[in-house]
Amino acid sequence: MMNVVRKCCLIIGIGNEFRSDDGAGLYVARQLLKLKLPDVVVKEGSGEGTYLLHCWQGYERVIVVDAAKSSSAPGLIHRIDTARDELPTGWSRHSSHTLGLPEAIRLAETQGSGPKSLIVYGIEGGNFQHGVTLSPEVKAAAHRLVELIVEELQSLRDAMAKMPPD
Repeated sequence: MMNVVRKCCLIIGIGNEFRSDDGAGLYVARQLLKLKLPDVVVKEGSGEGTYLLHCWQGYERVIVVDAAKSSSAPGLIHRIDTARDELPTGWSRHSSHTLGLPEAIRLAETQGSGPKSLIVYGIEGGNFQHGVTLSPEVKAAAHRLVELIVEELQSLRDAMAKMPPD
């Protein structure tokens, strides 16, 4: 039987930092890493599905942060609890990966190998052209999302503290 990692949460920021707003997930992960949050592991990746499946193995709670591309205004923050909802059609831009985030989630669910709780945050991007700078709306949303994730983690810690020991 697999040992469950004794950490509160795994956070994975995904994207391509050389495609402007596509780097939003990486930017959020780097900001969270600077905070040195207790009992939280922060990783980065391109969004390739097999990497995600490997990363979240052994974790009960996972948060994935990515850029989103739908018809919403740039900077809008989406929150999807995959236990209740699927990623919306057209959520992510076309990937060069055969297996991306939506496919990794479905595969983990099918195999029963996914985390107990998987939350996906997406920041609506507007510019996915070559470049290393986030648009102002996306950068502001990324900072707001860091605050939201810190608040969510604190709520989780508070709830865990009230639970009786195993």
